[in-house]
Amino acid sequence: MRGVKQVTKPIFDESNFHEANEVAPGQCFEVVEGEAHTVPDNIRFAELAKETSTQEIKVMYGMASCPYGPIYFKYFDLTNFVDRKGNKARGVGQDFFLKKQIFKAIHTAALKVISKSKKPFLLLDRAPGHIAKDVAENLNEVWGKNYWKLQAGKMPDANDGDVGIFPFMKRHLARNGGAKSEAEIHVKVKQAWRTVTPKVCKAVRARVLRNMKKVVQLKGGNWYDESCTKKELEE
Repeated sequence: MRGVKQVTKPIFDESNFHEANEVAPGQCFEVVEGEAHTVPDNIRFAELAKETSTQEIKVMYGMASCPYGPIYFKYFDLTNFVDRKGNKARGVGQDFFLKKQIFKAIHTAALKVISKSKKPFLLLDRAPGHIAKDVAENLNEVWGKNYWKLQAGKMPDANDGDVGIFPFMKRHLARNGGAKSEAEIHVKVKQAWRTVTPKVCKAVRARVLRNMKKVVQLKGGNWYDESCTKKELEE
């Protein structure tokens, strides 16, 4: 298959790869430098909308972690949620984050985990619910103006979740038979979250720092080995 090579180790940045049946459980594909455009469409997300369409059942959870351990884990239930215009919400956007006071809940949880001599800092990806003006005002109020930041676009290498926590949980689910229904998803995801120990979080943060040093060394380049085995995570 030109443009990709099959590998046995999981790839941390899985955001561009299919989650349906084209890629068998336990298998991953790593893009070969300079040939990303040749990756077949059936295993590559062309856009965010395609990513969503490949997920036959979509269940949303909010999760947060830090080098000291897991912080926040909650099911985002949209069943009866309506946005500020009175419309039934189709996804977790700014209205949901603000009405449910998600960022305040994460901040409160973080204070219970970190040392009292430290002040928590929140790093967010650029999901639609994170970048709105009203959300920024809420973050300034709850976390403090200089204590939160949006990560660079297309930069999952800097995000603990994308780098290690989510792939770690996915591997746990795969080893335990996956989930074929919404009820199973809830049970299995909760089980997977319980495996995210402070030891795992510390190892993932160390991996993020190695990624960042490598990016600086490559002067912004993003082609380097970011694969890691479960054993390496637990060391």
